[in-house]
Amino acid sequence: ILVNKQFAFLHQGESLTALDRIPYVALQSEKRQLLSKKEKVGKQLKSCKNDQALKTQYAEIGAKVKEITAKLPGFFKWKIQCEHPIGFAMGGNTLYVGGNGIVMAYDASTGEKQWSARVTGRAYGLAISNGRLLVSTDRGHIHCFQ
Repeated sequence: ILVNKQFAFLHQGESLTALDRIPYVALQSEKRQLLSKKEKVGKQLKSCKNDQALKTQYAEIGAKVKEITAKLPGFFKWKIQCEHPIGFAMGGNTLYVGGNGIVMAYDASTGEKQWSARVTGRAYGLAISNGRLLVSTDRGHIHCFQ
């Protein structure tokens, strides 16, 4: 995972995803609070089964939770296939991803691939210095890209 002010970049298997994390986290928090409230109202309903106000409140909370749940996927800005994402680095608006025998550069806003290059081994360590991308691999090689 790589996190900046606005996005969290996540990888699972062979996919890479950008999550607009601030509104996502806020909605998740609201959803957790609503679920807790729904649980409490549900317990009250067990002892007061005919209380129409509680039934209405329970249904309204459930509808709000559903609404929030439907909005959450919209905060995943892009998802792309990415060969074995292993290491990450970010420079400006470029997301650099190291993989098995490869290093790739993506536009962080769109997920569009900008370039890729072969490396010897698995690209675990990525660092940016003086406008250069340095990539170290599990075979002891250090590659430099300008």
